[in-house]
Amino acid sequence: MTNLETEDITVIRFTVPSSDDPSNERSPTTASSAIFQLRLGLCIAFLLIAIGLYLILIHPMATDNVPFGSGIENKLDITLNTEKEKENEYDIAYGYLNDTRDRHQIPLFNLPLIYKLEFKFFLPWKSSINFGDQNYLMIGKSQMIFTVAKTNKRVQVHTLDLHIGEVRVEDDIGRVVPVEEINRDSPHVLDIYTTNMLVENMNYTLHVSFTGKVSRQKRVGIFSSQYTARGEERHLISTHCQTQHARSVFPCIDNPEAKARFQVKVIHPYGTSAVSNGMESNITTEGDWTTTFFESSPVMSTYLFALAVSDYAFLETMRNGVRLRVYVPSTNVEDASLAMDNLPRILDFYEDYFQMSCPIDKLGKYKLFIYFEIAIFDRKSET
Repeated sequence: MTNLETEDITVIRFTVPSSDDPSNERSPTTASSAIFQLRLGLCIAFLLIAIGLYLILIHPMATDNVPFGSGIENKLDITLNTEKEKENEYDIAYGYLNDTRDRHQIPLFNLPLIYKLEFKFFLPWKSSINFGDQNYLMIGKSQMIFTVAKTNKRVQVHTLDLHIGEVRVEDDIGRVVPVEEINRDSPHVLDIYTTNMLVENMNYTLHVSFTGKVSRQKRVGIFSSQYTARGEERHLISTHCQTQHARSVFPCIDNPEAKARFQVKVIHPYGTSAVSNGMESNITTEGDWTTTFFESSPVMSTYLFALAVSDYAFLETMRNGVRLRVYVPSTNVEDASLAMDNLPRILDFYEDYFQMSCPIDKLGKYKLFIYFEIAIFDRKSET
Protein backbone atom coordinates (compact mmCIF):
# COMPACT_ATOMS: atom_id res chain seq x y z
CA MET A 1 0.00 0.00 0.00
CA THR A 2 1.51 3.39 -1.07
CA ASN A 3 1.80 6.09 1.51
CA LEU A 4 0.50 9.48 0.19
CA GLU A 5 1.84 12.77 1.55
CA THR A 6 -0.83 15.12 2.51
CA GLU A 7 -0.65 18.98 2.21
CA ASP A 8 -2.57 21.64 3.98
CA ILE A 9 -4.75 23.41 1.40
CA THR A 10 -6.04 26.86 2.09
CA VAL A 11 -9.27 27.62 0.42
CA ILE A 12 -10.11 31.22 -0.45
CA ARG A 13 -13.74 31.82 -0.88
CA PHE A 14 -15.06 34.80 -2.88
CA THR A 15 -18.52 35.85 -2.00
CA VAL A 16 -20.41 37.74 -4.70
CA PRO A 17 -23.18 39.70 -3.13
CA SER A 18 -26.57 39.33 -4.56
CA SER A 19 -28.04 42.15 -6.51
CA ASP A 20 -30.83 42.11 -4.04
CA ASP A 21 -28.42 42.87 -1.22
CA PRO A 22 -29.11 46.45 -0.04
CA SER A 23 -25.48 46.82 1.12
CA ASN A 24 -24.35 46.71 -2.57
CA GLU A 25 -25.88 50.15 -3.33
CA ARG A 26 -23.44 53.25 -3.15
CA SER A 27 -24.65 56.27 -1.23
CA PRO A 28 -25.56 59.24 -3.51
CA THR A 29 -23.77 61.56 -1.09
CA THR A 30 -20.52 59.60 -1.43
CA ALA A 31 -20.68 59.75 -5.24
CA SER A 32 -21.25 63.50 -5.31
CA SER A 33 -18.33 64.04 -2.93
CA ALA A 34 -16.02 62.03 -5.17
CA ILE A 35 -17.03 64.01 -8.26
CA PHE A 36 -16.50 67.31 -6.43
CA GLN A 37 -13.03 66.28 -5.25
CA LEU A 38 -12.11 65.22 -8.78
CA ARG A 39 -13.21 68.56 -10.23
CA LEU A 40 -11.40 70.49 -7.49
CA GLY A 41 -8.21 68.59 -8.17
CA LEU A 42 -8.43 69.30 -11.89
CA CYS A 43 -8.99 73.03 -11.25
CA ILE A 44 -5.98 73.26 -8.92
CA ALA A 45 -3.81 71.40 -11.41
CA PHE A 46 -4.90 73.69 -14.25
CA LEU A 47 -4.22 76.80 -12.13
CA LEU A 48 -0.72 75.61 -11.20
CA ILE A 49 0.07 74.84 -14.84
CA ALA A 50 -1.14 78.32 -15.92
CA ILE A 51 0.98 80.06 -13.26
CA GLY A 52 4.00 78.03 -14.28
CA LEU A 53 3.60 78.90 -17.95
CA TYR A 54 3.23 82.62 -17.11
CA LEU A 55 6.39 82.66 -14.98
CA ILE A 56 8.40 80.74 -17.56
CA LEU A 57 7.21 82.29 -20.82
CA ILE A 58 5.33 85.57 -20.43
CA HIS A 59 6.76 87.34 -17.38
CA PRO A 60 10.38 87.51 -18.64
CA MET A 61 9.21 88.96 -21.98
CA ALA A 62 7.23 91.68 -20.23
CA THR A 63 10.10 92.77 -17.98
CA ASP A 64 13.13 92.47 -20.26
CA ASN A 65 14.74 95.67 -21.55
CA VAL A 66 12.49 98.03 -19.58
CA PRO A 67 14.51 100.57 -17.56
CA PHE A 68 13.03 101.01 -14.13
CA GLY A 69 12.10 104.63 -13.64
CA SER A 70 11.89 105.40 -17.37
CA GLY A 71 8.32 106.63 -16.92
CA ILE A 72 6.30 108.31 -14.23
CA GLU A 73 3.83 105.44 -14.12
CA ASN A 74 6.39 102.99 -12.74
CA LYS A 75 8.16 105.20 -10.26
CA LEU A 76 6.60 103.45 -7.26
CA ASP A 77 5.73 100.05 -8.68
CA ILE A 78 8.64 98.01 -7.29
CA THR A 79 9.13 97.31 -3.61
CA LEU A 80 12.75 96.69 -2.72
CA ASN A 81 13.21 94.71 0.47
CA THR A 82 16.97 94.85 0.98
CA GLU A 83 19.74 97.35 0.40
CA LYS A 84 21.32 94.95 -2.09
CA GLU A 85 18.11 94.81 -4.12
CA LYS A 86 17.97 98.62 -4.14
CA GLU A 87 21.53 98.87 -5.41
CA ASN A 88 20.78 96.38 -8.17
CA GLU A 89 17.68 98.27 -9.30
CA TYR A 90 19.56 101.58 -9.37
CA ASP A 91 22.43 100.04 -11.34
CA ILE A 92 20.02 98.60 -13.90
CA ALA A 93 18.14 101.88 -14.33
CA TYR A 94 21.21 104.11 -14.61
CA GLY A 95 22.90 101.56 -16.86
CA TYR A 96 20.53 102.50 -19.66
CA LEU A 97 22.24 105.88 -19.97
CA ASN A 98 25.25 104.20 -21.55
CA ASP A 99 23.24 102.00 -23.91
CA THR A 100 23.65 103.31 -27.46
CA ARG A 101 20.15 102.04 -28.29
CA ASP A 102 18.67 104.30 -25.63
CA ARG A 103 17.83 107.98 -26.11
CA HIS A 104 19.75 109.03 -22.98
CA GLN A 105 16.54 109.21 -20.99
CA ILE A 106 17.18 109.78 -17.31
CA PRO A 107 15.48 107.38 -14.86
CA LEU A 108 12.76 109.36 -13.13
CA PHE A 109 13.76 108.85 -9.52
CA ASN A 110 13.49 112.67 -9.27
CA LEU A 111 10.52 114.46 -10.87
CA PRO A 112 10.83 118.14 -11.88
CA LEU A 113 8.13 120.53 -10.70
CA ILE A 114 9.37 124.03 -11.62
CA TYR A 115 12.27 125.42 -13.64
CA LYS A 116 13.34 128.95 -12.67
CA LEU A 117 15.54 130.15 -15.52
CA GLU A 118 17.62 133.30 -15.99
CA PHE A 119 19.36 134.13 -19.27
CA LYS A 120 21.61 136.98 -20.38
CA PHE A 121 22.27 137.24 -24.12
CA PHE A 122 25.13 139.21 -25.67
CA LEU A 123 23.39 139.64 -29.02
CA PRO A 124 24.92 142.01 -31.60
CA TRP A 125 21.50 142.54 -33.09
CA LYS A 126 22.60 145.41 -35.36
CA SER A 127 25.89 146.65 -36.78
CA SER A 128 26.40 149.33 -34.13
CA ILE A 129 26.22 146.77 -31.29
CA ASN A 130 29.38 144.78 -30.63
CA PHE A 131 30.36 142.86 -27.50
CA GLY A 132 33.72 141.73 -28.83
CA ASP A 133 34.68 138.24 -27.65
CA GLN A 134 31.32 137.97 -25.89
CA ASN A 135 29.27 138.19 -29.08
CA TYR A 136 26.57 135.47 -29.06
CA LEU A 137 27.47 134.47 -25.51
CA MET A 138 24.71 133.10 -23.27
CA ILE A 139 25.08 133.27 -19.49
CA GLY A 140 22.47 131.40 -17.50
CA LYS A 141 21.31 130.26 -14.10
CA SER A 142 18.78 127.50 -13.50
CA GLN A 143 16.89 126.29 -10.47
CA MET A 144 15.14 122.97 -10.88
CA ILE A 145 12.72 122.31 -8.05
CA PHE A 146 12.04 118.58 -7.96
CA THR A 147 10.39 115.96 -5.78
CA VAL A 148 12.03 112.63 -4.95
CA ALA A 149 9.95 109.72 -6.25
CA LYS A 150 12.28 107.07 -4.83
CA THR A 151 15.04 107.50 -2.25
CA ASN A 152 18.42 107.85 -3.96
CA LYS A 153 21.74 109.72 -3.90
CA ARG A 154 21.96 110.92 -7.51
CA VAL A 155 20.56 113.97 -9.25
CA GLN A 156 20.83 113.81 -13.02
CA VAL A 157 20.03 116.46 -15.63
CA HIS A 158 20.63 116.61 -19.35
CA THR A 159 23.15 119.14 -20.68
CA LEU A 160 24.73 119.43 -24.11
CA ASP A 161 27.31 121.97 -25.33
CA LEU A 162 27.04 123.90 -22.06
CA HIS A 163 29.91 124.86 -19.77
CA ILE A 164 28.79 124.08 -16.21
CA GLY A 165 29.85 126.36 -13.37
CA GLU A 166 28.58 126.23 -9.79
CA VAL A 167 26.39 123.28 -8.82
CA ARG A 168 24.45 123.25 -5.55
CA VAL A 169 21.65 121.13 -4.08
CA GLU A 170 19.33 122.45 -1.36
CA ASP A 171 16.46 120.92 0.58
CA ASP A 172 13.03 122.50 0.83
CA ILE A 173 14.03 124.82 3.68
CA GLY A 174 17.21 126.06 2.01
CA ARG A 175 19.82 123.86 3.70
CA VAL A 176 22.70 122.85 1.44
CA VAL A 177 22.90 119.12 0.67
CA PRO A 178 26.60 118.14 0.46
CA VAL A 179 27.70 116.98 -2.99
CA GLU A 180 30.19 114.12 -3.07
CA GLU A 181 30.96 113.99 -6.80
CA ILE A 182 30.01 115.62 -10.10
CA ASN A 183 30.42 113.36 -13.12
CA ARG A 184 30.40 114.24 -16.84
CA ASP A 185 31.25 110.80 -18.28
CA SER A 186 28.18 110.95 -20.51
CA PRO A 187 28.20 113.85 -23.02
CA HIS A 188 24.47 114.36 -22.46
CA VAL A 189 24.22 114.02 -18.67
CA LEU A 190 25.38 115.97 -15.65
CA ASP A 191 25.54 113.35 -12.87
CA ILE A 192 25.55 114.66 -9.30
CA TYR A 193 26.18 112.33 -6.36
CA THR A 194 25.03 113.63 -2.97
CA THR A 195 26.65 112.60 0.30
CA ASN A 196 23.32 111.97 2.00
CA MET A 197 20.25 110.16 0.73
CA LEU A 198 17.54 112.29 -0.84
CA VAL A 199 14.35 111.46 1.05
CA GLU A 200 11.35 110.11 -0.81
CA ASN A 201 8.44 112.57 -1.28
CA MET A 202 10.62 115.52 -0.21
CA ASN A 203 11.29 118.54 -2.45
CA TYR A 204 14.79 119.75 -3.32
CA THR A 205 16.29 122.43 -5.56
CA LEU A 206 19.19 121.96 -7.94
CA HIS A 207 21.08 125.21 -8.68
CA VAL A 208 23.31 125.27 -11.77
CA SER A 209 25.14 128.19 -13.36
CA PHE A 210 26.17 127.72 -16.98
CA THR A 211 27.40 129.43 -20.12
CA GLY A 212 27.00 128.55 -23.77
CA LYS A 213 27.30 129.89 -27.28
CA VAL A 214 24.32 130.75 -29.44
CA SER A 215 24.78 128.65 -32.57
CA ARG A 216 25.13 130.37 -35.93
CA GLN A 217 25.25 127.16 -37.98
CA LYS A 218 22.61 124.73 -36.79
CA ARG A 219 18.92 125.52 -36.37
CA VAL A 220 18.19 123.50 -33.24
CA GLY A 221 18.58 124.27 -29.56
CA ILE A 222 19.34 127.98 -29.27
CA PHE A 223 20.53 129.68 -32.43
CA SER A 224 20.85 132.99 -34.25
CA SER A 225 19.24 133.95 -37.53
CA GLN A 226 19.76 137.05 -39.65
CA TYR A 227 17.62 139.24 -41.86
CA THR A 228 17.82 142.62 -43.58
CA ALA A 229 15.87 145.67 -42.42
CA ARG A 230 16.20 148.99 -44.28
CA GLY A 231 19.38 147.77 -45.92
CA GLU A 232 21.00 146.81 -42.60
CA GLU A 233 21.76 143.27 -41.45
CA ARG A 234 19.98 142.35 -38.22
CA HIS A 235 20.28 139.33 -35.94
CA LEU A 236 17.86 137.58 -33.61
CA ILE A 237 17.95 134.66 -31.18
CA SER A 238 15.40 131.87 -31.05
CA THR A 239 14.97 128.30 -29.82
CA HIS A 240 13.83 125.05 -31.38
CA CYS A 241 13.84 122.38 -28.66
CA GLN A 242 12.14 119.47 -30.40
CA THR A 243 12.83 116.68 -29.90
CA GLN A 244 15.76 116.60 -27.46
CA HIS A 245 17.43 120.00 -27.79
CA ALA A 246 16.23 121.78 -24.64
CA ARG A 247 19.34 120.30 -22.98
CA SER A 248 21.51 122.60 -25.12
CA VAL A 249 19.61 125.65 -23.82
CA PHE A 250 19.59 124.91 -20.07
CA PRO A 251 20.19 121.93 -17.73
CA CYS A 252 16.96 119.95 -17.48
CA ILE A 253 15.43 116.49 -17.42
CA ASP A 254 14.84 116.39 -21.16
CA ASN A 255 12.36 113.49 -21.10
CA PRO A 256 8.99 114.26 -22.72
CA GLU A 257 7.10 112.73 -19.78
CA ALA A 258 8.98 114.89 -17.23
CA LYS A 259 6.64 117.89 -17.34
CA ALA A 260 7.05 121.05 -15.25
CA ARG A 261 6.28 124.77 -15.11
CA PHE A 262 8.77 127.34 -16.41
CA GLN A 263 9.46 130.74 -14.85
CA VAL A 264 11.77 132.79 -17.07
CA LYS A 265 13.84 135.97 -16.74
CA VAL A 266 15.69 137.30 -19.80
CA ILE A 267 18.33 140.06 -19.84
CA HIS A 268 18.79 141.33 -23.39
CA PRO A 269 20.28 144.38 -25.16
CA TYR A 270 18.31 147.62 -25.06
CA GLY A 271 16.33 148.01 -28.27
CA THR A 272 15.29 144.36 -28.40
CA SER A 273 12.33 142.52 -26.90
CA ALA A 274 11.97 139.00 -25.53
CA VAL A 275 9.13 136.50 -25.78
CA SER A 276 8.67 133.14 -24.07
CA ASN A 277 5.90 130.69 -23.17
CA GLY A 278 4.47 132.81 -20.36
CA MET A 279 2.92 136.27 -20.43
CA GLU A 280 5.28 139.18 -19.72
CA SER A 281 4.85 140.23 -16.09
CA ASN A 282 7.39 143.06 -15.86
CA ILE A 283 9.88 144.84 -18.12
CA THR A 284 12.65 147.09 -16.77
CA THR A 285 15.55 148.91 -18.43
CA GLU A 286 18.88 149.84 -16.86
CA GLY A 287 21.63 151.30 -19.00
CA ASP A 288 22.19 149.23 -22.12
CA TRP A 289 20.17 146.27 -20.88
CA THR A 290 16.48 145.41 -20.67
CA THR A 291 15.15 142.74 -18.31
CA THR A 292 11.91 140.93 -19.12
CA PHE A 293 10.15 138.76 -16.53
CA PHE A 294 7.58 136.17 -17.56
CA GLU A 295 4.74 134.58 -15.66
CA SER A 296 4.80 130.85 -14.99
CA SER A 297 4.03 128.72 -18.03
CA PRO A 298 1.50 125.88 -18.06
CA VAL A 299 2.80 122.43 -17.10
CA MET A 300 4.60 121.19 -20.21
CA SER A 301 7.47 119.12 -21.57
CA THR A 302 10.89 120.64 -22.11
CA TYR A 303 10.66 120.28 -25.90
CA LEU A 304 7.85 122.88 -25.86
CA PHE A 305 10.05 125.52 -24.20
CA ALA A 306 10.33 128.62 -26.40
CA LEU A 307 12.38 131.81 -26.20
CA ALA A 308 13.21 134.57 -28.70
CA VAL A 309 15.06 137.91 -28.60
CA SER A 310 14.83 140.39 -31.49
CA ASP A 311 13.86 143.91 -32.50
CA TYR A 312 10.64 142.65 -34.11
CA ALA A 313 7.43 144.63 -34.12
CA PHE A 314 4.06 142.94 -33.71
CA LEU A 315 0.40 143.10 -34.59
CA GLU A 316 -2.04 142.33 -31.78
CA THR A 317 -5.69 141.57 -31.18
CA MET A 318 -7.83 139.86 -28.52
CA ARG A 319 -10.17 136.91 -28.97
CA ASN A 320 -12.18 135.22 -26.21
CA GLY A 321 -9.86 136.68 -23.59
CA VAL A 322 -6.72 135.40 -25.34
CA ARG A 323 -4.04 137.80 -26.57
CA LEU A 324 -3.05 137.10 -30.17
CA ARG A 325 0.14 138.47 -31.71
CA VAL A 326 2.11 138.15 -34.92
CA TYR A 327 5.79 139.14 -34.59
CA VAL A 328 7.54 140.36 -37.75
CA PRO A 329 10.38 142.72 -38.74
CA SER A 330 9.24 146.33 -38.48
CA THR A 331 9.56 146.75 -42.26
CA ASN A 332 7.06 143.92 -42.87
CA VAL A 333 4.20 144.81 -40.54
CA GLU A 334 1.74 145.54 -43.34
CA ASP A 335 2.57 142.25 -45.06
CA ALA A 336 1.57 140.31 -41.90
CA SER A 337 -2.07 141.39 -41.96
CA LEU A 338 -3.20 138.12 -43.54
CA ALA A 339 -1.68 136.10 -40.70
CA MET A 340 -3.22 138.45 -38.15
CA ASP A 341 -6.67 138.14 -39.76
CA ASN A 342 -6.51 134.34 -39.67
CA LEU A 343 -5.28 133.87 -36.10
CA PRO A 344 -8.72 134.53 -34.50
CA ARG A 345 -10.36 132.15 -36.97
CA ILE A 346 -7.82 129.46 -36.14
CA LEU A 347 -8.49 129.92 -32.41
CA ASP A 348 -12.27 129.72 -32.98
CA PHE A 349 -11.89 126.56 -35.05
CA TYR A 350 -9.88 124.69 -32.43
CA GLU A 351 -12.06 125.81 -29.52
CA ASP A 352 -15.10 124.54 -31.41
CA TYR A 353 -13.36 121.34 -32.52
CA PHE A 354 -12.19 120.39 -29.04
CA GLN A 355 -15.23 121.89 -27.28
CA MET A 356 -13.05 123.71 -24.76
CA SER A 357 -11.62 127.17 -24.22
CA CYS A 358 -7.99 127.93 -24.92
CA PRO A 359 -6.12 126.97 -21.70
CA ILE A 360 -3.49 129.73 -22.05
CA ASP A 361 -3.82 133.51 -22.05
CA LYS A 362 -1.80 134.24 -25.18
CA LEU A 363 -0.97 132.86 -28.60
CA GLY A 364 1.77 134.10 -30.89
CA LYS A 365 3.13 133.53 -34.37
CA TYR A 366 6.83 134.37 -34.58
CA LYS A 367 8.35 134.89 -38.01
CA LEU A 368 11.72 133.09 -38.07
CA PHE A 369 13.99 133.32 -41.03
CA ILE A 370 14.57 129.59 -41.10
CA TYR A 371 11.26 129.36 -42.95
CA PHE A 372 10.06 130.82 -46.23
CA GLU A 373 8.62 134.31 -45.91
CA ILE A 374 5.63 133.36 -48.05
CA ALA A 375 4.38 131.22 -45.15
CA ILE A 376 3.45 134.34 -43.17
CA PHE A 377 3.65 137.38 -45.45
CA ASP A 378 1.00 138.50 -47.94
CA ARG A 379 2.62 141.01 -50.26
CA LYS A 380 -0.06 142.70 -52.35
CA SER A 381 2.50 143.69 -54.97
CA GLU A 382 3.57 140.09 -55.61
CA THR A 383 1.73 137.21 -57.24
